[in-house]
Amino acid sequence: MNQRYIPNDEGLQTPIAKGCHDLQVARHFGEEKMVDIVSRDFYWKVFTGWINDYVRSCDECQHNKAARHARYGLQQPLQITFTA
Repeated sequence: MNQRYIPNDEGLQTPIAKGCHDLQVARHFGEEKMVDIVSRDFYWKVFTGWINDYVRSCDECQHNKAARHARYGLQQPLQITFTA
């Protein structure tokens, strides 16, 4: 592989992540896909953790993420009991 080592410098790591994640053609892939894409050309210490944190901090990903729970049911009225 022809990976380039990137020193521990946010000024270098962030533009790489933006180019692979934020661009319109990148389509905001999730953590695993993002690690795969970036690792084709680059690596740095604590690489996977840094990429995962970057994807988790992406506002657009958090707002457009698919729900991972069952659909909510219809709302049901609460039973009201009167005591005298």
